Amino acid sequence: MADPLTYAIVSGVSSTVSYLGAREEAKQLEENADAVQTAAQYNSRVELNNGIGRFQDKKFQSSVALANIGLLNQQHDLKNRNELKTFKKNYAEVVSRNPRVSLDVLDALEQEAFDAIKSGNSEYVSQVSSLSAQATEYDRQAEVELMNSRASSTNILYQGANEARGLRAQASNKRFSAGAQLLGSFAMTGMNYESKCFYVWIYATTS
Repeated sequence: MADPLTYAIVSGVSSTVSYLGAREEAKQLEENADAVQTAAQYNSRVELNNGIGRFQDKKFQSSVALANIGLLNQQHDLKNRNELKTFKKNYAEVVSRNPRVSLDVLDALEQEAFDAIKSGNSEYVSQVSSLSAQATEYDRQAEVELMNSRASSTNILYQGANEARGLRAQASNKRFSAGAQLLGSFAMTGMNYESKCFYVWIYATTS
């Protein structure tokens, strides 16, 4: 059976090794916590940047729809001017060929021009309404994309912070537990702290 001094020294060395090992584990946990938080910050920025990219894409689609409305306006105005020119030309030709032409013939020409313009207006209004609705929907989707990406980005940060906090708590608990066990091992040998350090030093320098 080992004598009390040998037992005290071996016990002290074993407790110290365990304590140092626990501290190393705690340090690794803290490094993991830092890595988790760094990754969360990076992923949060990526998510937000991706959301901004989707927002800009939707805004671009909206601008295309609005540009197409502008193009339709130009085409519609040009078509109406051409219809009016055609009507005036036909009217003048009919009158020049027959100055006594009946009003019914002239009214028919006028009605034909009116019907052409009316038909064009109906199609124009339908196309503009469709494009306007598209632009509005793209704007709505853009805002949703931005809002969702901000929420997701914040959530990533929150989850990362929680995980890092948990790891740091584990590290703190491990340090505290290791320290308590070390102090407890000293007390169990029935020796005071100074004596324990002395015998551990003797063992370390003579082994």
